Order: sequence, then C-alpha cells, then structure tokens
Amino acid sequence: MYVSEEMKEKIKNEGYEITNEMKSLNTANIGDILLDTGEPPVAYKIVDKKQNNEEITVLTLTVVVGDPENGLPKGYTDSIGYGKNEKYNDMFVLKPIKTATIKIKANNQLDRQSFKQQVLNNGYITIDSDGALNYVVTKINDNNFRDINPTLKKQLEDEGKYNSWIGFITSEQAPYSIQCLPIYGSATRYITKWFTNTAEQAIDQDLRDKQMGLLQRANKYIENNKTAKIKRLKKAAGQFTYIATAPIRFTVRPRQSGMPYNDDHLGIEFFNELQNAVEGSMSEIGIGGLAEYIDMGSPLYDIVESIVVDVKKQGENIISKTTIKTNEELTDDEIEYLKDYITGQFSDGWGEGFEQNAIADWDEEEETEEWDEEEQENYKDSYTETYEILAHFWNSKNFKIDIKKV
Repeated sequence: MYVSEEMKEKIKNEGYEITNEMKSLNTANIGDILLDTGEPPVAYKIVDKKQNNEEITVLTLTVVVGDPENGLPKGYTDSIGYGKNEKYNDMFVLKPIKTATIKIKANNQLDRQSFKQQVLNNGYITIDSDGALNYVVTKINDNNFRDINPTLKKQLEDEGKYNSWIGFITSEQAPYSIQCLPIYGSATRYITKWFTNTAEQAIDQDLRDKQMGLLQRANKYIENNKTAKIKRLKKAAGQFTYIATAPIRFTVRPRQSGMPYNDDHLGIEFFNELQNAVEGSMSEIGIGGLAEYIDMGSPLYDIVESIVVDVKKQGENIISKTTIKTNEELTDDEIEYLKDYITGQFSDGWGEGFEQNAIADWDEEEETEEWDEEEQENYKDSYTETYEILAHFWNSKNFKIDIKKV
C-alpha cells in the first residue's frame, strides 16, 4: 500500500494526518479513523461494533484522498456502510488534527435533504432505470425554454412569475420545451401555481407529490445501477485525458442605467480576470472539479476522476478548455454522457452560479442631453457609469461542446 506525499498533504488539509500504524476493521477500536487506499480510496471512522464482532458500522468521512499522479480516483462520500471484517484489508490509521462534526445518516439511500442537495448542485437528478428521464429544476425564461409563446410569457410577467422556478420530469436537454411543464388544463389560462420563488421551494413541493414519487424513483435508479454495473478494471495505460472546448459569451451590464448587452469581442481584454475567477472557483470545489457533483447512479461515476474548467484564447475570442481525467478510455456512449453532463453543469449547475458574478468592472464618463423648454436650449450633464462584464459558459444560441482525447 502506498500513499503519496501529495495525498498526505491533502488529507492533512482536511484536518487529519496519517500515522505509520496499520489496522484492520477486526482490530480497530470505536473512534478509529482508517484510510483504505483501494479503488476508490476512502476514509472510515468506526462508530459502532456489534457485540458478536461479525459486523462493523462505519461512517465514511468526506476526506480528499484523490491522487491523480498515482492513478487514484476521488474518494468523496458521506454515507454509512456496513461491512464484515473479512471483506477489508489492513488500512492506514488517520488521526484527527482538529475536532470534526460528523453527521450520521440512516442508510445509503437518498433522503429528502440529500435528494434536494443533489438537484441544487446539478440542476437535475436521474429517476428511471434506463437513465433516460431526469427530474429538473430550473427558471422559466427564454434562455432555459426554447418555445415560450407570447401568451404564456405575458401571463407569467403579469403574475410576477417570469424567471421563477419550476420542477418537471423530462428526457430533454436544455433549452427545454414548455410541453414538459404541468401548465395545461384551462382553456383560457395556463396553470401557474407550480412556479415558486426559489429552487428549494420547487423541489420540496414536488417531493410532497406522491404521484411523482421522486425519492422512490431516484433511489430505485441508484440501486438498479449499482446492482447492474460491474466495475471495469483499469487499463494498463492507467489514466486518460480528454479536453472539452466550447464557446464563451460575454455580457456587459451597466449598474446605474441601461440594459445589458452582448460583447463577445470585449472578453479578450479581460482574459486574465476570467482565468483567475475560474481557477478560484475550481479551487473552492476541490481537486475533482465538477466531477465532485456526479451522482452515484451515473455511468460516469466510477470512471471520471476530475473535470477541471479553464479558459484559453482562440484568435480574438475566448473559449472554455475543460480537462477531464478518467481511469479508462471512454466509449462513444460515455463521451455523449460526458458532453451532456458538462453542458448541464455549464447551463444549470456551476455555470449558472458563475455567470451571476462580474469578472471585472470599470468606470466611464457618460453625457446626457435634455431640452430646456424655458431657455430653449439643450442642457448637458455628465455622470460616472460603472460597467460590469459577465462570462457565460453556456448560451441558447450557438453553444456546441467538442471533446477530444489527448
């Protein structure tokens, strides 16, 4: 068994350190924290032992144990596992450097809170055995839906519900069709009672709907996927790298007055600011980047180790350059899954949050001119306007993602 210095440092940053002591679950004491450097590497804390010593209850810690240089995948998880002693080999002992608050869940399945958190992180969750249907929560607007008609849009605006949140089940990718929405039933008006002010309210509302059966369907999908999927062995080459590229659009937004406008060519002037903002965002997420949000039922879960977003110059434009590390070569179907996953993160997940914050701002002196009726002359004035520039990793007009193996 081998643990690199880089991995040790990452574990230390999470509040733990590795001792030279080796133990098995059979000899571990309650309170011991053990590091299994298998695939994936996982840290366990012993929280209970049966009296007959045949079964041990362990709580999996959220500890960074991914080590790309040594071909080890990420080890993020927060569930309880039950294991018999003979299933586990010797493991390194982790000792807490600081006191950690540990929340214990009842079982491996999703509960309402973990279901909601997964939807909030990803914008969707898969709910059928074939992986064809997703439960999606998003805002109702022209960016997210391709066919909002004038009548519906006016009703939503009149009711103050345009840009509000709604949950629905669909097999489509964004931008969606309004045919997916539960808004039909009246001959004169659309039904808009399902629209809510926040994503959390939309999810809670749908979780209470017994006919949708979201929690049961999501857990069934996870269980079926885990049962059906046989973990594939790594190929001799170890790790594979793919690069995904896609266009980035830029919006300039005045703070005081005026409407935002697109200016993709201006983005090149703020390349360094954009790159720093993206690097900071990735650093906050962790070593796995957007791969940290892949749910357990996804075909990509055991394959993709990291998805790290970056940007690059392409002529007078800026494009996204996303590096994907996998532990085996991807099939054509898996590449399509990966495209859909990254597109979803750019449109409804990570990208939706990123585009809300300006990457830079600047001031310009603006002049106004008004006619003075009494003096019969133009009156000129000036003021300082602050402009912000925002970067959009997804757009509804010309978005196309390309993935190549390097």
